[in-house]
Amino acid sequence: MSFTLIGMGNLTASDNIPKQNIIIRDSTAWSNILNALSQETIQQFTETTNIDFNNYQLIAVFDTPYPSSTFDLEIIGITEYENKIEVARQYFSTPTATIVYPQSYHIVKMRKSTKPIVL
Repeated sequence: MSFTLIGMGNLTASDNIPKQNIIIRDSTAWSNILNALSQETIQQFTETTNIDFNNYQLIAVFDTPYPSSTFDLEIIGITEYENKIEVARQYFSTPTATIVYPQSYHIVKMRKSTKPIVL
């Protein structure tokens, strides 16, 4: 299945999102995510308003903060089967000398479906 990038990168220290994988199916759930994020993070998104939740849903993956390394994650594919949709991710590690705990995330938009989504 095709998908469109909404945002990808590392959260800032002022973002307040725990490790989670979520399916965002409506504007209320999307607003809750946006309210937990800093403006610095939101400004990197390709779109934040006017998402047509009648026809689209968002897949959001927020990783664990890791010390002293940058662990990036990427949604590399979404495959539709007869009874489900599977989201494939890949993790990358790049050692760094940092005192922050980077927390990577990836948010994509895909066509809405009633099939269960396996994250």
